[in-house]
Amino acid sequence: GIVVDTAVAYDHLMNYRFTFDYSLLSNSTSSDVLKERDLFHMIKSHTVIGFSPIRTSYLRFWLGPGFGLTYLQHSENVKESAAFFNIDVTLGLNIHLSLKITGFISVSSGYCYSLQENMIDDSKNETLFRKSSGNGYTTVFYYGIIYRFRDKYLPDVY
Repeated sequence: GIVVDTAVAYDHLMNYRFTFDYSLLSNSTSSDVLKERDLFHMIKSHTVIGFSPIRTSYLRFWLGPGFGLTYLQHSENVKESAAFFNIDVTLGLNIHLSLKITGFISVSSGYCYSLQENMIDDSKNETLFRKSSGNGYTTVFYYGIIYRFRDKYLPDVY
């Protein structure tokens, strides 16, 4: 995926972080070879407005409100899709490994609303459409490496 952060290492109180990710997932529980019907395509974006109470030349701890959108679709042969919208609180830690490389971990937890649509073939060869929705709570962990450019720790002087 891609992570865009306005203050990975800067000594600024606020940052804006946007993540975008594509994944190919499987729902297979057996060791058989994966079939086309077992695969899901997932596109996910998440946005956070962060506030950083702890900033040093080695790490940056930040937290803030966030929201995300996720679209999940079965592979081409099965008509099933879902969309998820979440509002959450995110905690993150950036650890500066070198002048240009930062490792990060973060956790987001909050409310999630979903919409699903399925196309079902019944025994009479008729196609039925089923739409449903739901809500609940979600927790997502993120981790990765960020290559920084035009971003280094410089203490703010006031």
